[in-house]
Amino acid sequence: MKRLIASVAAVATLLLPGLASADEWPSRPPTIIVPYSAGGSSDTMARAVAQFLSEKFGQQFIIENRGGAGGSIGASAAAKADPDGYTFLFAPTGVAVINKMVYGNLDYDFEEAFVPVIRLNKSAMVFVANPEAEANTFAEFVELARAEPGQLNVGIPGIGSTPHMLLAETARRLDLEVNVIPYKGGGPLSNDLVAGQLMYGVDGLQGYTSQLSTETLKALAVGTEDRMSLFPDVPALNETGVEEFADFGTSGLQSIWAPAGTPDEIIASMNGAINEYLDGEAGKKLLSSMAMDPVGGSPEDLAAAVDSLTALWGPVVEQLNIRKD
Repeated sequence: MKRLIASVAAVATLLLPGLASADEWPSRPPTIIVPYSAGGSSDTMARAVAQFLSEKFGQQFIIENRGGAGGSIGASAAAKADPDGYTFLFAPTGVAVINKMVYGNLDYDFEEAFVPVIRLNKSAMVFVANPEAEANTFAEFVELARAEPGQLNVGIPGIGSTPHMLLAETARRLDLEVNVIPYKGGGPLSNDLVAGQLMYGVDGLQGYTSQLSTETLKALAVGTEDRMSLFPDVPALNETGVEEFADFGTSGLQSIWAPAGTPDEIIASMNGAINEYLDGEAGKKLLSSMAMDPVGGSPEDLAAAVDSLTALWGPVVEQLNIRKD
């Protein structure tokens, strides 16, 4: 029987060398697929993590940019990779949560194709306003919207964006009617807010650090569970005194995933190393510069966060009938 077991083990070693040699990982350069083009916040974060991992493990971690279709092209490539610990996926909220709701033709099921490694950070959406805007708080913004149903213009960076979904959820919770003004990105939206062509907007906080720091624009509230460290004076929605948001809190994320079947030992090694990076000064400094806060934690923490975001945004996507097929 011992010989039979040994023979089976030998065959397993021949068939699955990556799985059988998990203790020796990494023996060659692993790849982290970033499903966006180079130069954005996802690419910046992924490259910083890859550099740390390269130094930590003594093997170069390679960043492979595969953009297109909202990140689903890169995710598809990662889903088809061997689960040997040499391919990982960098997944922001759109890839880990939203794409499965809005794309009906994905050739992978995210929950079946991947296992969680770690959540890297949290990012905020912000209700932002021109300094001359009448409302100085989120509660005052709500009062204005209620006083002028359908008259208050509120900009968003695009149809189907998470800021669009937050504004829709706000309108649903508070039974508000606002005039949604979609822009082609955060840059044009920010420009019109600064110029006074538009008084109010909802967008990602990371695109407004300069304007808020110089008081070119003012923040009414962030959508996160608590305040963001870079702007500690800006209240979270659940602190604004608006009763319908007393239990509200949501944050975007960037995360690392592996193809399903990747050895647990490799997942644990990656998780421990990246937690070390997030706890260190370099990680905290980078995230602060991007208006994000470090999170880390266990793979189970990441899975729970994705489940929570799916439960929140799923009904909103259906309400808005957002499809990108």
